[in-house]
Amino acid sequence: MKKLAVWTLLAVMFFAAVSIGCGGGSSSDSGTDSEQTESLNEDTGDYDPNGENRGTTGATIDISALSEDYTAQDGETLTGTVADWVKISIADGAAVTLKNAKISREDDYSYPQSAGITCEGNATLILKGTNSVKSFHPDYPGIHVPKGKTLTIKGSGSLNASGKTFGAGIGGGWGMSRKGISCGNIVIDGGTIYATGTRWAAGIGGGADSDCGDITITKNVTRVTATKGEDAPYSIGAGDGGSCGTVTIGGKVGSISDDQYTYQPDMQ
Repeated sequence: MKKLAVWTLLAVMFFAAVSIGCGGGSSSDSGTDSEQTESLNEDTGDYDPNGENRGTTGATIDISALSEDYTAQDGETLTGTVADWVKISIADGAAVTLKNAKISREDDYSYPQSAGITCEGNATLILKGTNSVKSFHPDYPGIHVPKGKTLTIKGSGSLNASGKTFGAGIGGGWGMSRKGISCGNIVIDGGTIYATGTRWAAGIGGGADSDCGDITITKNVTRVTATKGEDAPYSIGAGDGGSCGTVTIGGKVGSISDDQYTYQPDMQ
């Protein structure tokens, strides 16, 4: 009887220990898994404590909801219509998609100097759908890339880019108090582009009294149409009184002086 009682007691103690150990392990593992999942989702953009998902790779930003200046990060998509006076910038080295985006406001010299899209350094714009960009400030271009940097435009969508008063569609601008607003290199490697310059400015290239880097339009584009502004010497090239690097269109070198010029590879 004593042996039976001892064995019974040992059995009860054994099963109690196993039960406690499993219960404690389950609670600890559950907490760890939850923390890891939350962290992983936050890193990938699937988890966002603020419900905005900004600054995460692959995030889609509705620019119509922006109420302050915004710098798009690598991998983001900009969509919608700008509804407020917000400056849209592209982070240095970022590739950003424009998908049915419209960026434009009425003329206002009181607004801080800004292009429709300001590239902070090297940048790539990927076009999807129908997009339009117009400079915010009259002196600035629709899209500006700083001197010494390169803007690459590609994709299957379209882009209509224009200045307002003294800016190129894509490139540089001019301001009486700042002289020329120079720009860097421009590479158009895809999509359908309509670029319109304003006074003294090229459709693609420089504004008045400003420098522009190299301009390259490859055979990968669907169509590129550039229109020069009033008193501008080139539709693709330098602005009035300015200079430009090498202009290469479909392998041919040379600036374009036509008032409006269209390059369409499948029609050449």
